[in-house]
Amino acid sequence: MDSIFRRALTALTLLSFGALGSLSCATADTSSPPGSDEGGIEGGDGSSGSSDSGDAGGCGLAGQACCTNHVCESGNFCYDDTCRVQEPGDIGKPCANNSDCKAGLCSLVGGADAGNFDGGGPPSALVCTTGCTSDSQCLAGWSCGHLVLGQGTCTCTASPEVCNGKDDDCNGVIDDKPATDNDCTATNMVPEVCTGGKCDCVKTCSGNCVDTTSDPANCGKCGTTCTPMVENCVASACQCIATVCSGACVDTTSDPKNCGGCGTPCGYACANGTCGPLELAGVASGSGWLSSDGTNVYWFTNANNSGFPSPGNIQKCAVTGCASIPTTMAMGVTAGGFVISPVAAKAFGYWTDSTNTPGVVSVVPLASGAATTFASNQNTPQGIAADATNVYWVDQPLGVAGSIMKCALGTACVTPTLVVATPATGSATMLAVDAANLYWFDSASYFIYTRPLAGGAAVKLADLSASFSTPTQMLAVGGRLYWAVGFAPQISTCAVAAPCGATPKTYFSDTEPFGLATDGTDLYWTNNIAGGKIQKCALGATCASPTLVTTADTPTFIAVDAMHTYWVGGSTITGVYEYSK
Repeated sequence: MDSIFRRALTALTLLSFGALGSLSCATADTSSPPGSDEGGIEGGDGSSGSSDSGDAGGCGLAGQACCTNHVCESGNFCYDDTCRVQEPGDIGKPCANNSDCKAGLCSLVGGADAGNFDGGGPPSALVCTTGCTSDSQCLAGWSCGHLVLGQGTCTCTASPEVCNGKDDDCNGVIDDKPATDNDCTATNMVPEVCTGGKCDCVKTCSGNCVDTTSDPANCGKCGTTCTPMVENCVASACQCIATVCSGACVDTTSDPKNCGGCGTPCGYACANGTCGPLELAGVASGSGWLSSDGTNVYWFTNANNSGFPSPGNIQKCAVTGCASIPTTMAMGVTAGGFVISPVAAKAFGYWTDSTNTPGVVSVVPLASGAATTFASNQNTPQGIAADATNVYWVDQPLGVAGSIMKCALGTACVTPTLVVATPATGSATMLAVDAANLYWFDSASYFIYTRPLAGGAAVKLADLSASFSTPTQMLAVGGRLYWAVGFAPQISTCAVAAPCGATPKTYFSDTEPFGLATDGTDLYWTNNIAGGKIQKCALGATCASPTLVTTADTPTFIAVDAMHTYWVGGSTITGVYEYSK
């Protein structure tokens, strides 16, 4: 098409230059529009006419010869050496011949797809134009193409119509609709109209351009909000895309009142339609020593995220939840163990703290209040346990035989009582206690010892030296001791009345057991692997088939009360979790 247009312009130029040498003031005959033989643009009807330049007459007016330098009076233009009236009124109108146009010019529109845009030029891409001496005399979007001095025509290169105050598709209409409205809407993704060359909102809400037919925040009208995740705005109305339960649109994959189906409540976290654990708080890795009194759950969190022992905090959270913001009971401590009193009337938490030298055993009221020193002038205290009467701990000087000490429950211990002077080879690290006996693990000999609380000699309860196994946790209940050993993946047990030496009883073999807890009826334990689980089984010598409490990601320490199970878990982000027993 460009080549056709160039041929037309060349022909018009040659004809115009040919007329320059015969200028006169003769009056031209304008009774019929010029045809192709009069210098019309290619595509004219071939009709004849003459300028009759030899006749006498004036110049510059319509129908007269063009004056010197092809100049015509204002409102006229010079074409084929004759002044014609400028007629922009039908510019862009489809034409077939010069005579179809007011100015007598039928022009070929440029552009690869002329005539195929929304504005709709004819298939031949021939449209009416007019003469000009500047762009201002042409329609916006058209330009004045000068052929010779003082002589030109309005030309256009067709392109898709957009909202810009111009005639882009060369059909003679500026910003013709609906093309420009559609362009505004498609560009800005909300309903808009083209006004004065600019896109304007159809509807605004709070100063923002919106589509009230599909905007869930302004559905049908400003301020009408569809319920997130369960409703979409369709045709100006909120429509439920989830499940209708009792007339309400709910997401049964996450709604705690309808978890997995209508009318199925969940007191914890509903995820993927399954009632699962509730995260009470996010904590640092290495956190543990969980305890619960049924009102709150307590733990030590390693604030430095660098393993035990390290200065950290003693924290608590209500079993009903604390919005992941636990209460800090004590800060900057190195807890070698944390235990709460099993006696409600003496509601205190105790921990061994070797942050400073000498070390101390600290105490804090479980309800509220500041932490204080329970027992001072300890060496490197670690391992702590409590029964209904006393608190027990290991006072372990570095490289020296240590002692197991005790003191009555309360807020201060003036003079601790020596329970065992030299526990085995002097390397006691882990304590457990029940109503009748005290138990400890000796990390130098890999022996587990027991001794009656009433007094007497220490007895070697179990020998773990063959496998060099170190218990991750020990728990004493009902005259038996249970311990988890992840290295030899099993939970072992031994009765106080029948020491088991090198052959402790396998209570249950598991992948990687870690934490232990009991409610007096069942033993609960964690499987410390990603994609792990928490299980329980009746207390006794063996467990044939445990019950799954819940799946859990890398659970470690565990605690239970009358209603809930708690654990520390999470391979990526560690947290304290709660779930029903």
